Amino acid sequence: VNRTLHVMRYGTYKGQIIFKQPKTAKSRRAIALTPSNALVLREHREDQNRLRSSLDLPPVSEDDLVFSQPDGKSYQPDSISHAWLKLARRCGLAGLSLHSARHTHASLMLKNGIHPKIVQERLGHASIETTLDTYSHVAPGLQQAAAKKFDDIISKPMSTIRR
Repeated sequence: VNRTLHVMRYGTYKGQIIFKQPKTAKSRRAIALTPSNALVLREHREDQNRLRSSLDLPPVSEDDLVFSQPDGKSYQPDSISHAWLKLARRCGLAGLSLHSARHTHASLMLKNGIHPKIVQERLGHASIETTLDTYSHVAPGLQQAAAKKFDDIISKPMSTIRR
């Protein structure tokens, strides 16, 4: 993540799309993709290149957007959110916004034992406190799991001593 897309809302440039630096240094980051994500994105790029070739346009470059019009120009951000909502509804997930998917991703990672620092880095939060405050609803389960794991750790040596 090295830039953010914004739609100008006021003034002379109202409606124009611009790119800006992310808000904080932590917002600029590399995010590891799952193998299945990488495969889907490779297939998407191949589809984009086939479409561009059929329109006599140059192939996708490293600086192009993942979701763009055939000529490489950006879509309005609201159109991506709207397309997501339609897809979610068709999949039986009505009401699941794109931003909700971000929260789901973070919650699932935390619930499955991914270290909060890793989740913070993936989300681009400036501090671990932001991540922990935002996802405190996941913490009770994590606390119980940690207590059980600690109990398992200390009971192993105790069982070998008792023998």
